[in-house]
Amino acid sequence: MRLFNILQVGRRFTRSMWFFHGRSAAVVLLMASIALGCAQAKVTSRRDLTGGKRLPPPSRILVYNFEVPPANVALDTSVGKRVARSGTSQAEQARRIGEVVADALSRKLVEEIRKLGLPAERAYGAPLPKEWDIVIDGQFLMVDEGHQAVRFVIGFGLGATEVRTQVQVYQIGEGDRRLVKQFRTVAKGSKMPGLATPMGIGGATGRLGEAAAVGMGVGVAKEIMGGIEGDAARTAKEISKVLDGFFMRQGWGSAHAR
Repeated sequence: MRLFNILQVGRRFTRSMWFFHGRSAAVVLLMASIALGCAQAKVTSRRDLTGGKRLPPPSRILVYNFEVPPANVALDTSVGKRVARSGTSQAEQARRIGEVVADALSRKLVEEIRKLGLPAERAYGAPLPKEWDIVIDGQFLMVDEGHQAVRFVIGFGLGATEVRTQVQVYQIGEGDRRLVKQFRTVAKGSKMPGLATPMGIGGATGRLGEAAAVGMGVGVAKEIMGGIEGDAARTAKEISKVLDGFFMRQGWGSAHAR
């Protein structure tokens, strides 16, 4: 019933938007929606627990796979996803999705930290951390797959994915690890219009619309259809920005080294 109501709202919105049927207007609206509706990630809270003191520089930065409690995973219930996962329990689906998003985040985060000129590596399979090493760990507070069909057809944030994390940064001390930084992030999928609306690719008409569709169609489609792995990548970038500022204040490296 909820999906039916969403689709009904989308249809009414689509009919009302055809008032703006001019070719140029359609393309302008399309381009504006792309600029304003791209998927985003941000830091929602942060705590610095160093007491303003400088810490010894680490020889390594180890990134652990974040914990993903199955209860924090909301599965995509669209028909295509249900068919693809038929025969698998919801608990097993949640576990697999948790593994995928945790792997994507840690892999991308290591890449982002290395761009800062610091020696980062994934903790899995690496030697145990030594004194002064930095350990990055955390939890996924929410992994919502959204609803791919609604996202594709209607858009505007309906059916969008969402990933929320809590991040802890530790430094290894004398036989233990000390929490030195903690913060949360939230990443949400695209709010761009779906392809069935006048502001989507399907609504850009005429030569200008064709040019917009050809030039931006692939990117827009990927943005609308993007899943939680994309949210994980955006989350990694936001985490690296916070770490960049932290590392700079500690005097450990350049802000934007490549």
